[in-house]
Amino acid sequence: MKTKIVYVLVSSDDDIYLEQTWASIFSLRHFNQDVNVVEVCDDRTAKRINDRSPEEFRRIAGEIVSVPFEECVSNRERSRWLKTNLRSLVNGDFLFLDTDTIITGSLAEVDSFEFDLGMVYDWHCRLKDRPNRMGIIKRVTNLFDVNIKAETDYFNSGVIYCKDSEFSVLFYNRWHNHWNESKNMPRGIQDQQSLMVTVNELGGVNAISGDYNCQPIVSMRFLATAKIVHFFNTKWDSHDLSPFYGKEIYLRIKNAGTITEEDKKQIMNCRSTFVAPSMSICEEDIQIWRSPAFKLLRKLFNHHHLIYKVVNKISKGFVKIKKNAF
Repeated sequence: MKTKIVYVLVSSDDDIYLEQTWASIFSLRHFNQDVNVVEVCDDRTAKRINDRSPEEFRRIAGEIVSVPFEECVSNRERSRWLKTNLRSLVNGDFLFLDTDTIITGSLAEVDSFEFDLGMVYDWHCRLKDRPNRMGIIKRVTNLFDVNIKAETDYFNSGVIYCKDSEFSVLFYNRWHNHWNESKNMPRGIQDQQSLMVTVNELGGVNAISGDYNCQPIVSMRFLATAKIVHFFNTKWDSHDLSPFYGKEIYLRIKNAGTITEEDKKQIMNCRSTFVAPSMSICEEDIQIWRSPAFKLLRKLFNHHHLIYKVVNKISKGFVKIKKNAF
């Protein structure tokens, strides 16, 4: 495989990002044995890898690219700075992967990609089909004071194919500049919104199959055929849905200094780790699921169960009245 696989890793002793990357690279090399891995790190993380990470991790980690930062720069800002600067830090064509990904098959097909940039739609659908599209557009508009074109889409930045081309250099430069503009704004340091502004401005992003960035927390469409499963770091109150939405598996790797045989089995079969019962829901239910009313009910269910039972009883009575009325 000629295309490099690139990770951005910024980690400390207090988090599990190194262990996430370890699990991801382990799965990557299982299905892609000849792959060239590059980890782009800040200087503190690079020193931690070289000086104190387990030898087993260092054996599979690949090339480490270390970038110096001032001590006062937060890890979150370091991570976004590196991610939006990758084209200037890595030579050749590459496929960028977030650390919270597990690879489930061969990625050799990316060597035949002919476009400059390729990404998967966020939520596996066009922006016009998103139930929360107006909120996305409003936030981006407020942050950057731009008009979003009707044809502009919202891509997920967790997996990015990038050819070594003039357009890719231009795109990444604009993306980084837009991110830099927004990093000091309220709820800043986001790469997704600045990415959308860049797509809105330049276009040029090819929509690739969701097999390369399967997002099962929001859509099950590509889970059966996925080559890369993206378990978002944000748990969305779903940490019981799969071990990969929680920290436990990564904490075991951290504490043991190795990936045990049992955890290897879970990584290799990550698409089958979802609990039962668990249900897929349609757009109408998603609207309710994301509403303040649902969040209140969930909070009552988890922390004030007696009040929840009262509300539920009242709701059942109301539904019964409405049913009899018709």
